Amino acid sequence: MRRRRMRRYRPGKENSMMKLGLILGIILCAVVLGYLTARFALGPLMGYDTEVLKPEFPSKLAARLEDAAEKKAESKESGKKKEDRGYVLQFGRFDVRSGAETLLSQLDKDGIEAEIKEEDGSYRVISENIDTKEEALKQLEKLKDENNIDVFIDSID
Repeated sequence: MRRRRMRRYRPGKENSMMKLGLILGIILCAVVLGYLTARFALGPLMGYDTEVLKPEFPSKLAARLEDAAEKKAESKESGKKKEDRGYVLQFGRFDVRSGAETLLSQLDKDGIEAEIKEEDGSYRVISENIDTKEEALKQLEKLKDENNIDVFIDSID
């Protein structure tokens, strides 16, 4: 008759992934509890306002948003003329004027009225001013369907 041997517990033969998961869980709990303690318990005791600690936009993005808001406020106050507001169809933007002139001549051959406008050292090939966004969308779809031209709408502030 054979005797059955009982298996003995051997150290080191346990599931190592289970140990790793337990360690990572403990570390995660410690980090979260440390953050919450610092923000809501120690912060107010030391005189820090918890509203100041809230994450906000990066400073560059916040500055850009403020600049855009200021520009809009200035344009409303200055009372620009009607022809300085609206939408245009932009056919292309070039660093060299010759590229813009080439595109302009191709558009003229197709019977599309456009002009070259220089700003910030680059040349934009754009259409006439369009008053409303709906009209601009209609013209955009018409050009894409009939002439298969790559064009997009740009607003004029």
